[in-house]
Formats: sequence, C-alpha cells, structure tokens
Amino acid sequence: MLRIKRRNRELLIDDRDKATYLNDGYDVIDDEGHIVEPATGGKTISYAEHLAEINALKAQIKPDQSAELDELKEKLQEAEKTIHGLKTELGKLKSKEKKNAEAAS
Repeated sequence: MLRIKRRNRELLIDDRDKATYLNDGYDVIDDEGHIVEPATGGKTISYAEHLAEINALKAQIKPDQSAELDELKEKLQEAEKTIHGLKTELGKLKSKEKKNAEAAS
C-alpha cells in the first residue's frame, strides 16, 4: 500500500493505481509526510509559489551578462573593421602586383 497526498487529502492506495494517482496530481509520501515521488500531472501551484520560483531563477542569472555581451559586441565590431582594412590593403597590393607584372612583360 502507498500513501499519497494532494493538498490536505491523504489516501492509502494499491501499488497498481500509483500511475493514475500521480497523473491526477497526487504525490507519493512516506510515513512522515515527506514527498517520495512528486505528481506527474494535474497539479496546480499558487501564484505566490510561481512568483517565488521565478524570482529564484532570476537570482541565478548573472547580473553582469549584459555588460559582457556589450563588450563582446564592441570587440566584434573592431575585428570586423580590422578585417575590412586588411581586405582593402590586400586588394591594393594585388592590383599593384598585377601592374608590376604587366609592366615587366
């Protein structure tokens, strides 16, 4: 026999009915009332619990991530400018080399 609980209702059920009750939002609990296996469906939480979870997740986000992102964007722009300058210089050198080859022949 398993002990299950949903809100303030506790039941003793047969092991064969476990999946059904888990889908209905009941948690499997031990003799002390601690959750052994949480419900898999049909369970609702209060708005306060939802907000608490959201705030806990927000606290885990590094606050300076946006600053790091801005710094990386600046470095990318500098690298793109450097690449453009090098491509321009390479084009000039190739055209100069081509002119020298034509003049030599």
